[in-house]
Amino acid sequence: MKKKILKYVLICFLLLVIVKQFQKKKNIKKDNQEIVLDNQTFDISIHIDKSFPKQINRNIFGMNTGFVWNTEIDKDSNFVHLLKSSNNQILRFPGGGVANDYQPDEPGYGYNPLKRPIAKPLIMLYNQTKDRKYNIIENFISLCHQSNAKAIYCANVLNGSPEKMLYVIKKLKEQNIEVVGVELGNEFNLGNYRHIFPNAKVYTDTIKRYIHALRKYHPDIPIGLIAEPLNLNQLTDKRSQFMHKWNLAISQEDFDAYIIHHYFPFDDRQKVFDNIYLKSSNLIDSATSEFVPNTIQYFKSIQKNKAKKLWLTEWNIWNAYAFNTFLQADFVGTFLNQIIAQDSNYVFDVTCMHDIGGLIAGAKNNIQYTYKENTRFASATYFSYKFLTDIVIKDEAQIVAIELSQQIKQFKLYAYYSTKTNQQYLYFSNSSGHQINLKIDAVVKSINYNYIVANKLYAHTGEAHFIKDNPTKNEFIELKKETIQNNTISIKPYSLGVIQY
Repeated sequence: MKKKILKYVLICFLLLVIVKQFQKKKNIKKDNQEIVLDNQTFDISIHIDKSFPKQINRNIFGMNTGFVWNTEIDKDSNFVHLLKSSNNQILRFPGGGVANDYQPDEPGYGYNPLKRPIAKPLIMLYNQTKDRKYNIIENFISLCHQSNAKAIYCANVLNGSPEKMLYVIKKLKEQNIEVVGVELGNEFNLGNYRHIFPNAKVYTDTIKRYIHALRKYHPDIPIGLIAEPLNLNQLTDKRSQFMHKWNLAISQEDFDAYIIHHYFPFDDRQKVFDNIYLKSSNLIDSATSEFVPNTIQYFKSIQKNKAKKLWLTEWNIWNAYAFNTFLQADFVGTFLNQIIAQDSNYVFDVTCMHDIGGLIAGAKNNIQYTYKENTRFASATYFSYKFLTDIVIKDEAQIVAIELSQQIKQFKLYAYYSTKTNQQYLYFSNSSGHQINLKIDAVVKSINYNYIVANKLYAHTGEAHFIKDNPTKNEFIELKKETIQNNTISIKPYSLGVIQY
């Protein structure tokens, strides 16, 4: 009887595999369809008011290091140079989920399955780093020194100890690395930790010893507790209700910032490949414009005592098909500009994009890249990130008010001014599919115009995850530099960059 049951189960499994393969081939066939947009040209004039410049919090330019410590990236001169050139300010250590098993007193990541069980995905990292003679914190310290980065440290409160947490902080401080904050754990609000932390009380009981140690020995370092951004008007599902109770409960504790992570929506259910990106562009554009004010409003509503800051220590688009596309570059630049423009009270204290391995990736010899330095290539997001940090970090500009003669959906424009360079900067991102003829309100001798441009939203800088399933959709992003002798700039569809004058 058991053999018959196993036979039926095997047959059902094989049928399911065959059906899925058929559906996959069917979808790939549909992917070959093209969508031709009816492009238009819009003439827009602008007026800039520099009367009330706004200072910018540099700590919004941070990176989560993720899983990169399986290799010694601090010894890769190409990686280091690209990272330093990006003007990144903060590195999150030791990364995301890896933090919940990190041990600072053993080689590599400190995982040792002989001493304690670890999750299966981490066994790979253990095997990759177990022969290293020292802990990954040495690599982290080296990378911080070389890139002039500060640190935000995510402590292991799952199977670590306050003593090990203090050891990491002491080591970083001894190396003159500024610790801008300590996170007490990573993503315990997610379902896979529910059996360990069934409610906020279990979590707060767990971290009390860590809070006590930090207040006693490092009262200068802010403390962050795990929370989740919510919309007060949409607390209808069970998970949102659970997290609302969690957020309310931790709000009574002794800490300085709510730790939030957010991955923006992406619609990969579209049958026509082009539509995946066209629909997602609309979806992301709407979600991005609403996230900052909605999140600030929500946490303001639950705070009873002193107002807390927000640490957004992981953020990006939640879908591999978005990786290294113009769509992702557009999102990254727009989101950072939205934080700068909308967060007037600097509530967003720290943000770390996920992740550094996606910003600067490993290059292959047989592939063309938009920009490459030997072993490493710059992703699409690298350009949108660096365009903005060059303005804010390198040239020390402040954001100023701007008025447009008309608003075009999915055309974004932000104005900055630097007293250091006495220059005006316009950061633009055009995912509208239309050409914009932009007339600036100044008489200038010449304008520097640096940008990336693509024919499609899914164009990439050399590699993209979707190409494996859709090899015909291989579009390339170009990097351009121009000098313009008049005050009207033609901004191409699917382009983003900086106009400086």
